[in-house]
Amino acid sequence: MRASHSVLREGAVAGLLGAGTVALWFLVRDTLAGLPFRTASVLGQVLLFLNPSPDLERVSAGAAAAYGVFHLAAFLLVGWLLALLARWATQEPVARFALVVAFVLFVLCFYVVLRTVGGAVQDLFPAWAVLVPNLLAAFVMGAYLWRRYPELRDILRAEPLGS
Repeated sequence: MRASHSVLREGAVAGLLGAGTVALWFLVRDTLAGLPFRTASVLGQVLLFLNPSPDLERVSAGAAAAYGVFHLAAFLLVGWLLALLARWATQEPVARFALVVAFVLFVLCFYVVLRTVGGAVQDLFPAWAVLVPNLLAAFVMGAYLWRRYPELRDILRAEPLGS
């Protein structure tokens, strides 16, 4: 294990990369639909301000900003968790399995949240529009950590889930 590894730094970078990937996806999608930041506005209204009938035609700057902070914080936590698991996985086979479970949970988490809140939000976010950016973010975060942990690459090639 290289002494230069910092779980906090690497987790923060991974989290920022993941958050940026998803935010960019939805910014492009919203801009093409004529309402930049609509996704952040709607999610802020529904998830943070607990409004069951969000305004889908106008962007609430306050709701979009609040959701942006929440989104960033959530991805930082995920990034730190993944960096911690990557470090742990270099030493323990069970952590390698935990990385697989974390990947699956990460991709499905947002989709499940949206299906839970229901209503107009479900129509705004079809399954593909949720799964694709989350898969992209998982790939970007995983690729970053894959490059940062060559010892993990070596271990996974030799013993994917341990002996």
